[in-house]
Amino acid sequence: MLSFLFLASVANANNAFSASNEFMAAAQRITSQLQAEMYMPVQSGRRLGNLKPCCWMASDKQCDMNPQFALQSGALDDKPDVKAWASGIMKCEAIKTQADCGKDATCEFKNNKCTMNEQEMRKFMMKVMQIDKCGAFVKAMMNPPAPKADACNDKKDKAGCTGACEWEQSYDYDDDTKKCIDESKCVTKPVRDPKDIFGIKQACPDMTDTQKDTCDKKADFKAKADCFMPICPHAAGVTAALTCMAAKDTDSCTKTGVCAWDGKACGPDVLKLYGSFIPDSCPIKSQFTKGLECSTDDKRTKAGCEKDKKCAWATRGGCDGNGKVGSDEMCDAADNDMFAGMTKDIFGAKLDAQIKKCQVPKDQAACEAVEANKDLVGGGGGATTVADMGTVPAISTFTTFLVGFLVAP
Repeated sequence: MLSFLFLASVANANNAFSASNEFMAAAQRITSQLQAEMYMPVQSGRRLGNLKPCCWMASDKQCDMNPQFALQSGALDDKPDVKAWASGIMKCEAIKTQADCGKDATCEFKNNKCTMNEQEMRKFMMKVMQIDKCGAFVKAMMNPPAPKADACNDKKDKAGCTGACEWEQSYDYDDDTKKCIDESKCVTKPVRDPKDIFGIKQACPDMTDTQKDTCDKKADFKAKADCFMPICPHAAGVTAALTCMAAKDTDSCTKTGVCAWDGKACGPDVLKLYGSFIPDSCPIKSQFTKGLECSTDDKRTKAGCEKDKKCAWATRGGCDGNGKVGSDEMCDAADNDMFAGMTKDIFGAKLDAQIKKCQVPKDQAACEAVEANKDLVGGGGGATTVADMGTVPAISTFTTFLVGFLVAP
């Protein structure tokens, strides 16, 4: 995950660093919540010959389209990615033993059952969110590089973490249990290079001097950022900070397109800066930028936040440096519906219409009484006419899968 630690040592650093945290938090919520929502308990004993189009989700107290119905309706035949994902989950969950599960490279044994592994889940997630259209910055956040091997990690306790190693204390807040998980570990002490004051080489050790020189020679900030972004997003951020620092008046500051004059100095305009890193073609760009709109200085208080209807005062759980559970209040986007309007593109018009129909009932009886749309089953009635294929494990309700991944914990 990107750090942008350079912002801590330049003008207006606090605001910019806070914004980078908002981006990272958004990326983490998208990935972790999406992956969690993908796993659903097996619905045993249900025969497809009697399959209803909607099912009541007791835990969420809402009616949604039955994913088994969607899979067997044939409406996903022209959606190979969605169908392959669903079929893959069904294949893994049909495996009953840990030994057999381990033989399939796409599966993993988790929570006492065989499920699709995280790598395969992530592949589908990236396709659904069309990450290829979002540029190198979002790709870097959503696909952080695997941590490099560190010999100090072998030392499992603080007492033995000495010499070239140091103890890195870290806690992760678990939204489900509302507890802090201790993820502290022994790591190699960082070596500070006085010639690398902005940490570019440390952040991007694979970038060559030739590549850096080529990008540095570009004519303006945009050209430099576009050059750096695929090979070292950190360097693009450093370039932005230095570009703002170099501007000495309002006019030169504004012309950068990513800086703002505060009356005394030029510094990063976090909304413009991070917005410039994400192309307009990215379907989820607004999910990153909307949080920044609600994190400006005038919205640091509840009263200031609630003056903007696009924002809402929110509480997020977290952990302090000692692993104690706490919470932070902050201004966040009021509308966190991430995939609103995208279900039709992802699942097609027929299933989108059925999803909307399933969302109407407010109790279980009414939910299970909803009839299937005729264009999905080829006839009336509340049951499908597809062939009986036996017990099939459920995957996830489509709407829950698509909606609300950026709601603050």
